[in-house]
Amino acid sequence: MRNPDVYSAGMNADTHYAQFGWREGRSTGSLFDSGYYLHANADVQAANVNPVEHYLTYGWKEGRDPSPLFDTDFYLTRNPDVAAARLNPLEHYLEFGRFEGRDPNALFDSAFYLQQNPDLAELGGSPLDHYLESGARAGLAVSRQFITKVYLAQNPDVAAAGVNPLAHYLEWGRHEGRPLSSGTPATITGLTSGVISEDSRGPLHGLITVQDIDPLESGFPATFGGWDAIFHARFWNEEGVLQGYGSTLTLKSDGFWTFTPDTDLYQSLRAGETTEEVFTLRTIGQDLVTVTIQILGQNDPARFFGSTSARLDERASPHAYGELRVVDPDTDESGLLAGIHQGTYGTLTLAESGRWDYLFAGNAEQGITPGVAHAALTDSITIRSLDGTEQAISISIAALDAVL
Repeated sequence: MRNPDVYSAGMNADTHYAQFGWREGRSTGSLFDSGYYLHANADVQAANVNPVEHYLTYGWKEGRDPSPLFDTDFYLTRNPDVAAARLNPLEHYLEFGRFEGRDPNALFDSAFYLQQNPDLAELGGSPLDHYLESGARAGLAVSRQFITKVYLAQNPDVAAAGVNPLAHYLEWGRHEGRPLSSGTPATITGLTSGVISEDSRGPLHGLITVQDIDPLESGFPATFGGWDAIFHARFWNEEGVLQGYGSTLTLKSDGFWTFTPDTDLYQSLRAGETTEEVFTLRTIGQDLVTVTIQILGQNDPARFFGSTSARLDERASPHAYGELRVVDPDTDESGLLAGIHQGTYGTLTLAESGRWDYLFAGNAEQGITPGVAHAALTDSITIRSLDGTEQAISISIAALDAVL
């Protein structure tokens, strides 16, 4: 709350401002700074008129700025539709422009800011409002030219004062000759990719080096928190680890990175298949660097559940039955190769559903005939899952003492 005394007095905010507030240098919020407007426009101050009323009636038409953060001429030049409609640029920005990604001044790049904050973009929030409320404290850059962390590091007096760094630069810093980033892309070298198998627990390592012509923008000084992540499905946790889909990329201030895979995530890959984990990183100078880790799929053996053995007694039936189920972590491989399989003493018919039927047929070479006395026998037949994993089905055939 900007003016708790007004609230405590039970006065209407607009009424108080019109009668007293503007004379006291109070701001209305919403990007109109009365103190700034009067300081920047000595004629308005000398005329002793309400600055808000002056801006609404004359100021915007004369190209005057309501605050250091909103550049009237810039907004009208960048938005000819607003200029053509003869709309008050500040009112248009507050009602529409800030939610449409329009820029309030030459240094604040709304699209750039939203790229760093996709959650804000999805919500349709105002980039400048976010920066003023929390982004500046978090050290978020607003463009390639204005890098909050660097500006505060170069200007410890601004950091100590606790003022908004962008507002400070626009009102004072640029007139004092305080430098900004040139926006020149850095030279980035080193390892930005790797390959690992689905079963490897790693870790995988690499080193990235950044050389930037702008002061304080080379490398990964811990002062600035190293790299800033562009959030997709990944995020920095409290330990400074950029989280993937369970896998992690840890980046140290010297550019040394470690990828630790969560192998459980990749078991669905079949032999020969690949997937990628992509980590998009941002240097202090706001250059984007992508680290891509390719995961190579390997065949995982299937597991069989159900009837892998049965007992057959000819006196009851020459058939034995069972049912199998296959579980394979590889995609679309949890199934069986159906067909007729020949054993030593009979045939086993396997259906895709997993149901199987063994028929005792004897063995002429061994002199074994169905219905004729024989000793106890064991038949073993190998069936296969879709990926070729083998499973033996054992049939115990009871001895027959006499001819049936």
